[in-house]
Amino acid sequence: LGDVYKRQVTNRASFWSGSGTYPHETCPHYRGNAESGKGDPMCAAGKLSKTQQLKERWEEGELDCGSITPEFIKGLSPRELGMLGELIAIDYFNERGYTLLEQGYRCSEGEADLVLLDELDDVVVMAEVKTRRVALDCTTRVFPEEAVDAQKQRRYRRIASCYLMEHYPLKAIRFDAVGVTIRGGHIAEIEHQYNAFDWQVS
Repeated sequence: LGDVYKRQVTNRASFWSGSGTYPHETCPHYRGNAESGKGDPMCAAGKLSKTQQLKERWEEGELDCGSITPEFIKGLSPRELGMLGELIAIDYFNERGYTLLEQGYRCSEGEADLVLLDELDDVVVMAEVKTRRVALDCTTRVFPEEAVDAQKQRRYRRIASCYLMEHYPLKAIRFDAVGVTIRGGHIAEIEHQYNAFDWQVS
C-alpha cells in the first residue's frame, strides 16, 4: 500500500491534495532585505553549511514563492536537494499525524533519513527519502522502491538494530520509503510506500 500526493512546495501548511496544482499568483512573493542578506535563500549564516542554512530557512518559513523558483531548485547541490526532499517529507508526515523523532539519525552502521512515530499503528518508522528534480512537463517521477535497493535494506536493518539498542525498550520498527519528485520548482509529488521491506531477508 502507498500514497501518491502532489503539493505546491511553497505553500507548505495545508496544500496536500490529489491534484495539488495551485496558481503561482496565490502566493505572495518573498521580498527579503537585500542588506541583511535575507533575500538570498542560501546566504551565509555564521558557520552553517548551505544544507543547514536551507533547513533553517525552511523551518522559519523564509522559503516561499519568491525564493523557491525553478532556478533555485536547479542550483541546489545533490545534498541540498536531498535535504529539501526530507523537509517536504517531514511536512507530509506531520500532516498525517506522525511525530518526527530524529532527522539524520546516525550510528556506526550508517544514517537513516527520518525516524518517526506512527501513533496510529503504535510503531516507530524509519523512512528513506529519495528526491529528484525534473522539468514541469517531464513524465518521470521517483518511485519509493528506488530508494531502498537490497544493499540499502541490509544497511537499514543494521541501523535499526543500533537504534533499538540505544532506545530499549522500544516499540516495533517499520521501514517505509518515500519518493519526492520536484517539478519545475513549485510542485512536489510524493509517493509513500508503507512496509517497503521488513526485518527478514527475502
